Amino acid sequence: YTNGITAGDILGCSIPLMANTERDAVAIAISACAPKKGRECRIIQVKNTLELTVIALSEAYWEEVQGHPSIRCLTSPEPMKFSSEGDLERVGNWAARVQGKSE
Repeated sequence: YTNGITAGDILGCSIPLMANTERDAVAIAISACAPKKGRECRIIQVKNTLELTVIALSEAYWEEVQGHPSIRCLTSPEPMKFSSEGDLERVGNWAARVQGKSE
């Protein structure tokens, strides 16, 4: 893993990458994508592929989704939230939090 991460070429790894935490996994994915493209990463987080009514988009999508007739923004861009153990906040929990509901 180390060589693939250092080289920024995780696609060249012959076995699937594993990270100690979800925070580490997101950081590895961003480091593999962002520097080479010279732009912000475009990240989409979904609860699961069967439930796409609420999704979390990275800030790189903000301008694109503003005013889109099929998309309603629940909040302005905010950083991804991780627990102290490095677990990523789930989309369902995030949606409930910003809508003032409990899930």
